[in-house]
Amino acid sequence: MKTWLADFQERTELNKYPVALRTRGGIGYQTPDGIVSTFVGHRVHYLESGIWKPITLKHDKGNFEGSDFGWKGGQVTYKKKSLFRPKAVIFNGVRYNLNLRLDGTRVVASLPFGEYEVRFTEGGVKELLTIPEPVDAVIEFDVPHSAKPDKLYKIERHIVGGIFGEIFTLTKDMQYPVVIDPDYAAHAADGYVYGDATSYATARTTSTGFSIVTATLYIGQQYYTPGTNYQTRRSYLKYDTSGIPDGDTVTQANATLYCTAKDAVTFNINLVKQDWSAQDPITSGNMEAAYDNCLAGTTDALWQSTASVTAGNAYTSSNLDTTRVSKTGYTYYGVRSSKDESATAPTGNEYLQVASQDNVTAGFRPILTVVHAPAASGFFF
Repeated sequence: MKTWLADFQERTELNKYPVALRTRGGIGYQTPDGIVSTFVGHRVHYLESGIWKPITLKHDKGNFEGSDFGWKGGQVTYKKKSLFRPKAVIFNGVRYNLNLRLDGTRVVASLPFGEYEVRFTEGGVKELLTIPEPVDAVIEFDVPHSAKPDKLYKIERHIVGGIFGEIFTLTKDMQYPVVIDPDYAAHAADGYVYGDATSYATARTTSTGFSIVTATLYIGQQYYTPGTNYQTRRSYLKYDTSGIPDGDTVTQANATLYCTAKDAVTFNINLVKQDWSAQDPITSGNMEAAYDNCLAGTTDALWQSTASVTAGNAYTSSNLDTTRVSKTGYTYYGVRSSKDESATAPTGNEYLQVASQDNVTAGFRPILTVVHAPAASGFFF
């Protein structure tokens, strides 16, 4: 597994230029057109003796240099204290002990029915159980978790895209592979808020839930049965652009998102001028403000029309308002569907999914690319 920074540096065409900027949440390259910097919403460097250094994976210990998460003595640690200790998976009443091993950069255990894995990211850790083939089974876990430390976000164990809980009943007619995944994160970089009601007007104007530690963000609407409910989902992005020098002039900004799934309905995905810093992190107490403000906000730029998007690919927005790029903190955006904006009620599934900052595949995470340069001095010779 690679960090976002390592993956980006390997893939980007900008690596033919010299590195001009390293920041907490991004990296910049000196090009003939100015410094082209790319930012995410989590840490990619850590500060040591006044120098920004890349967060990198120590293969011998299974933890990130510069991260608070680690692997020691058969347990996941946070700030050198136990977070959880994987012991066993119970499959149809039979206990299978987890004989964990370090496999490259992963901590894994092979099981007769699948694979158990611990994955570390720059700012978090994921516990995954993947069941590749259809089975009829009841699955439980013996993975004791310590009390969650303060300021650490956690999402409960769940089937990815499905049910939360501690005991899971699998059937052969489910979509495979099935992945069961609880997460911990030291940051909440993005998320989504949704409204769900039997009245479309109510679903569109009243939030009922949210998620801020998730691998996937949802944008769009849905009409579904049973219950004949409507659901509207709006997403929220933030990028750590604090490393841009205060004196620099920003001349261009574009957001790139990776589509993980979509339906066949055509609508536009718009990036909204929404500074949701007052709701960061999103909670049950402030989700309504985030939800309402996304609907009320002014469109900044088109990301894409869903007609031009294919799942499994990344797409870049049209140019964003450069005056909104923060040089002192995070740059925030809302994301909404044009059908949501126009109050066009859905007749089925009308939403798109994109990868979040918590996605374990580093190259799928949202990025903001900013072109900037020092302002002219005003002196002429």
